[in-house]
Amino acid sequence: MWEEANSYKTSITDTTFLKTRGTMSYAAIDLFTGRGFNKDYAFNQVVYLKALQRAQKHLSVVNGQLACDLKSGTEIYISEDLYLFITDLFKDWNTWLESGKYKIIKDEQGLYTVLPKKTNQSSQTNSVTLRPIPRDIPTGEDISPASLSIETEHDHYPLSTTEVKITITNHSHYEYECGEKYSLAYYNKSKRQCFPLPTDPVVNDILWIFPPEHPSHQQTIKLYTSESPNHPGKYRIYKSFNRGTKVAYGEFELLP
Repeated sequence: MWEEANSYKTSITDTTFLKTRGTMSYAAIDLFTGRGFNKDYAFNQVVYLKALQRAQKHLSVVNGQLACDLKSGTEIYISEDLYLFITDLFKDWNTWLESGKYKIIKDEQGLYTVLPKKTNQSSQTNSVTLRPIPRDIPTGEDISPASLSIETEHDHYPLSTTEVKITITNHSHYEYECGEKYSLAYYNKSKRQCFPLPTDPVVNDILWIFPPEHPSHQQTIKLYTSESPNHPGKYRIYKSFNRGTKVAYGEFELLP
């Protein structure tokens, strides 16, 4: 599945017409749905993320809100159901902005998105719920665990687990850097394939630097079981380092 999806991804140009297999929805990009395993989720994720990037290029900031100048999907070569799904997402972003708890930023590609504002006080009001999103497994040169390791607090967790704490440690004489962004994947050992799962919808725009010889940093990874139920087996947490040129991952197992 991912071999086909990644092959298609490399063939996409600015004028490639993008359409998911089936109507675009959160279920279309989920590994597991109410009907079981979704064989098209990898292809649909590639299509959706590319379409979202095209639409984000048409966003501007007007009076503290995000305005999209698109009138239909045909303007950016995407299907109408994809267009409606993405523009509904932009409406959600503006709702979050109206709450006063979120801010507009530009991501690594210079595209507008929203992030929660940092606060030291616990809010007594109901917060807006963000929908988790799957992220592509990063590409780049693999980092040897002898140089930099990503280790989970435990090797095995119960199936009901919703959070996993990782520790990133630099064991080498080289400097590494990364951000808060990560990818979570279910690893099918027999097929030697990874299937991306939902992750935090927004990440803080920060940089972690790991100078030589044993500096470490901890991060808590959420498992969004309401979006994609846990299944027994191996899971991997991927992170990109040094501006996307290198990749490392940690692994844990969920037990029934």
